[in-house]
Amino acid sequence: LQAAVAIRNLSFSPENEVRIAAENGIPPLVAALRSQDPKIHEHVLVTLRNISANQDNKVRIVQEGALPPLVFLLRSADELIAQLAAGVLRNLASNLVNQVKIVQEDALPALFALMRSP
Repeated sequence: LQAAVAIRNLSFSPENEVRIAAENGIPPLVAALRSQDPKIHEHVLVTLRNISANQDNKVRIVQEGALPPLVFLLRSADELIAQLAAGVLRNLASNLVNQVKIVQEDALPALFALMRSP
């Protein structure tokens, strides 16, 4: 957990957005989305949201297989986790190719459901 928090904190720097990807950090972040620990989800989702502000990272995150677990987490009963997953998808969706993939991954119903939640 502490490593996830440290990486989250480091991801707030635009320079580190690039560095995290350059250090091959995206695959372990995507893998951590499949954790059973909601605290890991929280920190990893914030990190992915932060690093997905970078145009190259948007593509790489999707290429590394992040969409299935992100869409799964959109349906989380934990409102914070669902909202954080939506935030990552928001950033990823600013890329036209990613838009198509996000819709193909069936994210729209979960996004609409999240909009209706209190």
